[in-house]
Amino acid sequence: MITIKDVAQKAGVSPATVSRVITAKGNVKKETETLVWNCIEELGFKPNILAQQLRQQRTNIVNVIVPDVTNLFFGPIIRGIENIAEANNYKVYIVDVKNSSETEYSYISSLTQKQVDGIISLSSTAAIKTVAKMTSGFPIVLAVQYYEDSTIPNVGVDNVAASKEIVNHVISLGHKKIAYITSFPNNALYRDRLTGYLRALEENRIKVDMQKVFYTPNSSLNSGYQIGKEILQDESITAICTAGDPLAMGVIKAASEMGISVPEKLSVTGFDDIEFARFFSPELTTIHQPTTELGERAMCILLDLINGKKLDNSRVILKHDMVVRESTAPVRQD
Repeated sequence: MITIKDVAQKAGVSPATVSRVITAKGNVKKETETLVWNCIEELGFKPNILAQQLRQQRTNIVNVIVPDVTNLFFGPIIRGIENIAEANNYKVYIVDVKNSSETEYSYISSLTQKQVDGIISLSSTAAIKTVAKMTSGFPIVLAVQYYEDSTIPNVGVDNVAASKEIVNHVISLGHKKIAYITSFPNNALYRDRLTGYLRALEENRIKVDMQKVFYTPNSSLNSGYQIGKEILQDESITAICTAGDPLAMGVIKAASEMGISVPEKLSVTGFDDIEFARFFSPELTTIHQPTTELGERAMCILLDLINGKKLDNSRVILKHDMVVRESTAPVRQD
């Protein structure tokens, strides 16, 4: 059985240094920390015993890591988390990491330092290998997001199926020149939504043109607006599908300024069904995620982990719904 002493010997450091790296306590040089984690991985050491000892100390606090607190999508999820947390005498601290992997790392380390009992992360900016090492044996749940090839429990929807469904809807209206806007190409969630778009085209025998796929630095209204102005220079485009509602709203704003009416001349779709989607003009066709339920389920799973219960399934897929509103219409036959 591999022990902390084995790791220390391989890394050329003391067992105390290895312990400080695992628990994120004390000052350890970045180079030493990297070396220790590499040795842990090479030897296959799992610091679960230490984790179990730390878990016995309860704080009744959980951190919720949010990639961007200005994104309206996350509000109902947080409310769902709080519903279950309050019923179980837990306090919820919201952490806005501003899409920064460094900030995300620092708050994940709060779990190993026992400043909190568990973490629900709505972000997956940090590298999976590092997160897996840091949280081995500690309670952490991903909501909305997930890591590929990871056993970290997560709750979400089938983004491939949802994206494919809404693109199929647009195709059923006669559209063939369909652009797609997405963000964060290294993010599994956004890759899944792009995959759904591509599969819908392929299954409907529409030629895939990757030049009609556009990436933005973030999923904001302004990003949708800026890339929308670029896309709409191509007058052959009759529909634009997006990986998020703010992107779609930005596109509609750009189209309006360019004298392109939605949906008469251009159909636009979003994803997530934030509350503003049904108050926007035109009302947005989008994919609805059960956000409050998503938060509640994530918190229930986290409580199970905190209490040492074994999970029957590490991945929970909730049902999505396509909501057809005013921003899509049959293609014009001019």
